[in-house]
Formats: sequence, structure tokens, C-alpha cells
Amino acid sequence: MTVPKREDGGAPRMGAAPRPRDHLAGLSRDSDCLGERTRFVCLDRNERPSAWPEADFRAALATLKPTDFNHYPDLGPLYERLVRATGLPQARLAVGAGSDALIRRALHAYLRPGDKLLSPDPSYGMYAVWARIFEAEHVAVPYGADLRLDLDGFIARIETARPRVVAIANADQPTGAMLARDSLLAIVDACARMGALCLVDEAYHPFSPVTLLGDVRDRPSLLVLRSFSKSGGIAGLRVGFAAGDAEAIRALHAVRSPGEVASLSAAIACYLLDRPEIFERHRAEVEEGRARLLAAAASLGFECPPCHGNFQLVRTAPLAPKALAAALERRGYLVRAGFGFAPLKDAIRVTLDGPAVIDPFVAALEESCAELRAAAAPAGT
Repeated sequence: MTVPKREDGGAPRMGAAPRPRDHLAGLSRDSDCLGERTRFVCLDRNERPSAWPEADFRAALATLKPTDFNHYPDLGPLYERLVRATGLPQARLAVGAGSDALIRRALHAYLRPGDKLLSPDPSYGMYAVWARIFEAEHVAVPYGADLRLDLDGFIARIETARPRVVAIANADQPTGAMLARDSLLAIVDACARMGALCLVDEAYHPFSPVTLLGDVRDRPSLLVLRSFSKSGGIAGLRVGFAAGDAEAIRALHAVRSPGEVASLSAAIACYLLDRPEIFERHRAEVEEGRARLLAAAASLGFECPPCHGNFQLVRTAPLAPKALAAALERRGYLVRAGFGFAPLKDAIRVTLDGPAVIDPFVAALEESCAELRAAAAPAGT
């Protein structure tokens, strides 16, 4: 018998490899290997573009202990600080590797094959991916052309689709839409009537000021999620927390992997919670950067819909968004363009930071627009 050689040059394999589960066929994810990004100012992923101030960085590192490297994580100090910061008992809190890991744990705990997960569209792309992983159906309720969610229509869809889980990102992305508190509570109460869990992802808090964190006390169907990635500026460390009814929190712990949050990540999150002024300082810097970008966009003739995250949409018509993004890339800036949602097809999305980042970006934006407009002008004009 001749054993076939492997295409990758490894040792010959005996027999056929076991097949993964059929429902995962065709499901692929972007690589975590991002390529060469250090030569760019990265305004395309809604992470903090600028590094922490050197003083904060060194002070945070000084809080680390040698045992943070060789011992498994002890999250007790982080829970103690979260209890103080939120006013909620530890039984209503769960720490995870970013709010996205906590969403996954919630869906793992609550979604059964054939259940429905309902969310606005477009929204966080992982909702549809996780629904497929857990063999559930993703029900997408589209935003309107004005980038607003029809509240009555959304609630009606909850009542007709009868989902097991409803996921709301507030603020949402890429739309930048934010629901008012009363609207969010109406959705939570509709979920309660239908026996559905309502996930409210507040990853963009405090850039989005509306919060339901305190409402978990008297709404058992509500689970609120927060992240340290955006306002805390530690996307690379992957820390977040969930707040909800004690039964829901127990379910999140039941499906938790051991050591999900690393000791180093927990220590830096503790540093941030001990210094809430860091969150506020970055929020203020982002809003100053937004104001400068909005002023520049208006002078260029661009429209900017309201956005309530650490990013800003800029409608660039008549300039093509992908062409403008390419021109900005030639000048060292990465932005997001190429949205499939029709009302955003003419838009770029710019991650915001303070004036030290946004002012040079505005200059590059003006140069890029001038370049594209000159290229489009008829000869001789």
C-alpha cells in the first residue's frame, strides 16, 4: 500500500481526518495576524490610536508583581474594584476577556439549536457568527436609511420572531446609533414578556452616555456588558465585565474557561478603576478630536451623521470612499471604507483620538480630497 504524501511536506497521514461539525462548513474568520500596521496611524478598528501617556504606562507597569507571571490569575482584586465602581454585589458581576467573550459565554449558556438570536442590522458582526456556531438562527432587523432603529417595529419583531436572545449594542457600530434610555427599557421589557434574554452591549460607554447598568437590579432578563478596550485604551489586554441577574451570572461562570483573563490584564484593569480620571480624560480628548474632524468635514462639503462611539462616520460623496481611503493610506492613515449597508456606501469611518492625532489626520484628509478632486477635474480647468 502506498501512503499519500502530505501537501505541507509533513509525515504521511494514515486514514482520513475526522470531519468538523457540518454546520461550521464555510464559516471562516479573519486572521489575527494583521500584517505590517506599525507604519500607519490606525484609525480603522475603533481601538485607541495613540499609546498611553508614558507616565501612566510606567505607573501601571509598576503595579505588577513577579507572581503575576508565574501564578494563575486571582481576579479577587478586580472584582472588589468593580463592586465599588458599579455599586453591585459580586454575585451580579462576571469578568471576561472583553465584552465579546462575555457575549459568547451568554450565547453559549442560553442559545439552543434552532433558537433565534435577534439584533439590529448592521451591528456587531459576531452576533451572526456566534448564532451559527451555536446552531441558532440570526434574525436581523435593519436600521432605516436615517440610521435610526424603528423601535415599534423592532419590538413587534421580538413578539413575532420569539427569539431566545436579543442583542443590542448601544451605541452601535458601524451606524453610530444610540437608543435613548426609555427606548432601551421598552426593548428589555418586551424581552421579559417573551421570555428572552436581552444583552445590552455598552462597549462604547462613556462615549455613549446612556447606560442600563443600574437597571439589572430589577430586570432579571437584562444583561449589560462593558469593555475596557475603548475608553480604557487596553484593547490588547482583553478585559470586560457583565452585570445582570445572579442566575444569569451563574450561567456565565458555568461556561467560563479557567484563567480566561490573564493576571497582567486584571492588574492593569485595577489600575484603571483606581484612576477613573483616565477614562474621563480620554473621553474628553475624543470629543475634542470629533469636534475638529466635524469642522474640517463641513469645510470639505461632507456630511457627518451623529455618532456616539469613539468613531465618526463621514459621508464623502461625490468622492468615492474607497478611493479616499486609499489616498489616506498613501499618507500613512488607515480608515474603514466599503460598507455593504446601502446608507453607508458613501461613508468612511474614522476612529477618534485627541487633537494630537486628529489634527494631522485632518491635514491628510484635506490633501487627499484635493488630490482626488484635481484628478477628477476636466482637462484644462
